[in-house]
Amino acid sequence: MVAHLLWILAIYGVAVVLVHVLYARRRGRESSQQRPRMHYVLITSNHERQVEWYLRALSLYALLSGTRVRVTVLDDRSVDDTLRIVHRLVNLSGIELTVGEWNSVVGIGSSLSGGSSSGVSTSIGGSTSASANLGANESTSAGVQQISPPTLEDDEQRIVLDLRNVSEVVRIPYVQS
Repeated sequence: MVAHLLWILAIYGVAVVLVHVLYARRRGRESSQQRPRMHYVLITSNHERQVEWYLRALSLYALLSGTRVRVTVLDDRSVDDTLRIVHRLVNLSGIELTVGEWNSVVGIGSSLSGGSSSGVSTSIGGSTSASANLGANESTSAGVQQISPPTLEDDEQRIVLDLRNVSEVVRIPYVQS
């Protein structure tokens, strides 16, 4: 009887060691092949009813997939509470959130997105005229911090979404139109 119990404990111990070894191997392989960082640039205008859900969906995506997500929200002169809601969510877990102003005269830059499916021509920052009002970290009278143009890191994939165009929303994970 005691011999049987010892065999059961030995098999259990071997199984535990095997699970830990396999987990360590998998984890080591995943760390060498890290997923690229995703950078979502959201252009909003009067989206107080949707912006919180969009940001929470991106946070959920980051937490569940293990993907590093950076979000830049550029507001195009909203007259509702869009900016107040975004500022409230700055410390949302799973994402790095930056807020700034968008000057609709310039549009979305092809240098940011590698092209735009919505047919909006553009550039944020860069050497074009009226570079999207994104100066070097200045504050405006509305309390919105103007940010410098987002730079593309080596391991970063940028996705520019003009939320003023309803068809762009489906490109946010866990959001359906």
